[in-house]
Amino acid sequence: MKLVKTVIILIIFLTFQLHSVIPMYYGARSLSLGYSSSAFNYDFNSVYLNPGLLSGFEFFISGYQYQSDYSSYKGFSESLADILKEDLLNFESLGISNREAIHNKLDQLFNSKHGMYGFRSSQTGAAFKRYGLAVSFVNLAVVNPERTSILDNDIDLITGNYLEDLNMNITGLSYTQYSLSYSLDVTKEISLGVTVHYLSGKVSKFSIPLINEDFTSSSTEKDYLEFGWLGSENNFGIFLADFSISAVISPMFRASLILKNYKDPVIEFDTGEIKLSQRIIAAVSFRPDQRTGIYIDIDVNKSDMYLNGEDVQPVSLGVERSFFNGRFFARAGIMSDLTEKYLFGGKGKLFYGLGLGIYINKVLIDAGLGIGGDGKVSSIAVSGFFIVR
Repeated sequence: MKLVKTVIILIIFLTFQLHSVIPMYYGARSLSLGYSSSAFNYDFNSVYLNPGLLSGFEFFISGYQYQSDYSSYKGFSESLADILKEDLLNFESLGISNREAIHNKLDQLFNSKHGMYGFRSSQTGAAFKRYGLAVSFVNLAVVNPERTSILDNDIDLITGNYLEDLNMNITGLSYTQYSLSYSLDVTKEISLGVTVHYLSGKVSKFSIPLINEDFTSSSTEKDYLEFGWLGSENNFGIFLADFSISAVISPMFRASLILKNYKDPVIEFDTGEIKLSQRIIAAVSFRPDQRTGIYIDIDVNKSDMYLNGEDVQPVSLGVERSFFNGRFFARAGIMSDLTEKYLFGGKGKLFYGLGLGIYINKVLIDAGLGIGGDGKVSSIAVSGFFIVR
């Protein structure tokens, strides 16, 4: 119990000051645990997180969930809004001190590791012993600064015409995803799982000028990201495969290894392609009693999750506690990126999640939210499940 209290205190302390680069999550429980639920999951999101867990299902569960995420990296959207307040088209006519300040802001913005990223999706599905299926309706986009040498010029040579050539690269997808999972017991303690996904929809990659009529200083992450996925116009279809192995080490410990996006699949379309990086995730769960769970997920390899050539390597920690004979759940989680220079402190990129769950009369309802270091809610999720034991 002392260990559990220590972890909870650590989470509460860290979560009020840090932010993170985050990948897509699955459901309210996943979000509230900081994406650390891969080794122990009891809803149909095992289809996405770890199909090897389906062998342990002794019940039927079905449901529906909604989730959305509008995030920016290291205050990217706020910096962009500040820049767009300036008279960039008449840059050369501004005072030298003003031009230097704007130039510094632009330089930081266009050298940012990431930009803005997010999605809006809904899923419905069902899972029962060995089998799982789900259908997702997903809108997803990333906005990244286009690398440029324009700002390397002497400040006296930079004009408004130069700044008109500064661009943001946008990748947008709008698709339906069909997923089917199966799990096989190798021994009493070890199971293997596979999920096959088929994605069908529209995709586009394009650039927009920094100075344009579609966006102003009042535009938010949501405006840019929705512009990205609403601009999807090229048809695509692709099969993906995930594999996992799940093991019961002891009554208290479980461990899993998950392989996502087997063989780095590529989405091909008329005007380009998108490579989906393969991920290998190691996950463990520690449940000292029936009411308490501590979970850790870590990406074993670095991968380009945000489609801009920059690697990330997420690591996450979550704590779950049930009350009133398993009728009420409280959850908290944190996630960071091992590729960042600072994992903790004010310069870190830690993301945190908080959530609650209620189980009454065969109905389980989970709610979760994710908050950045600036105190803004960037992610929300609501899940509802019907359970037949």
